[in-house]
Formats: sequence, C-alpha cells, structure tokens
Amino acid sequence: MKKTPFVLAVIAAAALQAAAVEPRTHSPWVGVWQGELDGLPGVTVTLGDDAGDIGGSVVFNVIMKENGAPYIGGHDAHVLTHLHLDGDTLSFEVIRLGDGRDLHFTVHKTTPDTAQLHCDDCGGFSRTEIARIH
Repeated sequence: MKKTPFVLAVIAAAALQAAAVEPRTHSPWVGVWQGELDGLPGVTVTLGDDAGDIGGSVVFNVIMKENGAPYIGGHDAHVLTHLHLDGDTLSFEVIRLGDGRDLHFTVHKTTPDTAQLHCDDCGGFSRTEIARIH
C-alpha cells in the first residue's frame, strides 16, 4: 500500500489552497533597514512580524579609522523593547550595555523605504538616515 505519498500530496495541496485564499499582509515596517557612516554600515535595524506583533533587533557598528581609512571595529547588538507604532513613526528602546540604562529611539518614515532614526538620549549620535535594503 503506497497511499502515504498520495495523502501527503492532498494535505500539501489543501495547505497551499488555504494559504492562497488568506494571504498574510505584513506591516510596512517589515524589512532590513540600514544607515551608513563613512560609507560603511553604521546601523542595521531588522524588523519582522512573524508572531503577529512587530519586533526586531538593532546592530550598531563601531566605525574606526586606521590611516584615514574607515573600518568596522566592532558590533553592539540589541533586542528592541517597548515597540510602539503610530502611523509613520516607530519608537523603541534598547538596554545600553555596561550601565543597563534604557536608550529611547524614534524612527520616522520619510518615504516608504527611507526613514530618520533618532536617539533621544545618545549624546553625540542623534539622527541618521536609514533605508530599507531588503
């Protein structure tokens, strides 16, 4: 009896049919957003909504220079917390390594694929342009 492949094919076809009927729409924020510093990736924000709510991470690259040439000297990765969407504005927090202080960020879309990332309490780093790359 070779009914198992037939049964699996019927189940797979039914799953594809159900998926075709109810396409899942993603938040317009979903994707990988990147900002440059000295021509190198300075910040990468990755956003997804696989679990239903938007979530993600941010990686800040430490840009260093040697003989005037910039290079990435390190990475500072964080999980985004306290995410809040309000139209074209996304706000979130990250926990700063070392002292555990919360840093507050706001991202405001300027076009569907570009935005301004602003750190409310980061001192010298305050605002950078980011663009969706994926």
